[in-house]
Parts: sequence; C-alpha cells; structure tokens
Amino acid sequence: MLVYDWPIDIGGKPNFSIYHNLPSWIPILFESTVFCAAHGMAITFLLRSWLFPGVSPKNPDPRTTDDHFLMLTTAYSEQDVNALVGAANATGAVEVKQVVSNDSHH
Repeated sequence: MLVYDWPIDIGGKPNFSIYHNLPSWIPILFESTVFCAAHGMAITFLLRSWLFPGVSPKNPDPRTTDDHFLMLTTAYSEQDVNALVGAANATGAVEVKQVVSNDSHH
C-alpha cells in the first residue's frame, strides 16, 4: 500500500528496484550475521567441550571439580614415564598416578 498508493520514503524504503533498496538491508544483514555467528559459536563450544544435555561427563578425576589440579600427559616410552614422574615429584606433586591406555591415536 505504501509503495503504490502513498509512497512514503522511510529510511530509504520503499524503492522499486533491488539496487535502490539494497543499502537499507545492510544493517539487517550485519546483525543477522552477528546473531548466527554468536549462536554457532555457542553451539560449537557445547559440542566441542561435550557439555550438551544428556551426556555423561568425561572427567578423568572427579576431585578436579573441587580443589585439585589435574595434569594429564602422554608418554610413549618407559624413559618418558620416568622423566614425567620425576618432574612431577620434583615440583611438589601431591599424587602421581599412571594409567595405561590402549588408545592408538598417536
């Protein structure tokens, strides 16, 4: 109705061609991009950190949620294990636990 009967120019709209009407859509497209990027980032964070609903936690030691610090490292030889345990004990580690994993993600 405002295009044909009472053509009122409000904020650059209405115009009869897409060339003339395109600049008025730039703020809307920019804000839509920010909106989609923010939601995509939040969803990616939840999926990447395994925090979405219905998933059991993958915490290696539940005490780390209270007041303990956990350092998880990978050693490929017995020499690496000895060096890591020695370094941890030398820096004042309260507990050093060795876990043997059968993962083949080298």
